[in-house]
Amino acid sequence: MYPTPSFRHSMSKAAKLALSALLVLTPMMGLAGCSSNVSSEVSSNEKAFDFSDSQTLLMAIWEKENDEDKPMIIGGVGENVSETEPLALDLSAEDQLRAALVVPESLIKDSVDGASVMNGMMANSFTASAWQLKEGVDTKALLDEIKQGLLDNHWLCTFPDEYDLFLQDNFLIVSFGQTGQIEPFVKAVEEVMTNAEMVSGKFEE
Repeated sequence: MYPTPSFRHSMSKAAKLALSALLVLTPMMGLAGCSSNVSSEVSSNEKAFDFSDSQTLLMAIWEKENDEDKPMIIGGVGENVSETEPLALDLSAEDQLRAALVVPESLIKDSVDGASVMNGMMANSFTASAWQLKEGVDTKALLDEIKQGLLDNHWLCTFPDEYDLFLQDNFLIVSFGQTGQIEPFVKAVEEVMTNAEMVSGKFEE
């Protein structure tokens, strides 16, 4: 038994309607797929920069660095130190911090808190400190003062190769040392402080 002409006509009409609907929906589905992919890509590329204090920031950076690239370290300065991780600083010990971290007094006074990590055998090979700055600090003037202080410092024993400063929001990283130990740290900083202003330079013996 074969379909009647009227049945074939109704089937053809239904098929055309279904095809038309499919053609209309397909671009919309494609656009929805593209929109979803773009949104998820943007979301994955947006890295939140939200840290409660400088120690938390320095810990996040330190954890990004490969263990094989890390030297033997001392976290913190003074009596309260760690041999495994960056540690918070006592900002009241200004003279000790200035000498150990090669930072100006103004940075210590302009900071809410600080943290540090350095090579446990030779600080000039690798030293990094993190600072949460107070509101209203003239960061341009501060960066210039830190840079000049590093360049003018009288280094003993091992001479550092370079310095790298990072500023994002009200957080500042000050690092210096030999290139082999500084480069992995700098790479880790860039992964965490994705929108940081960076000031770098070389030391001349």
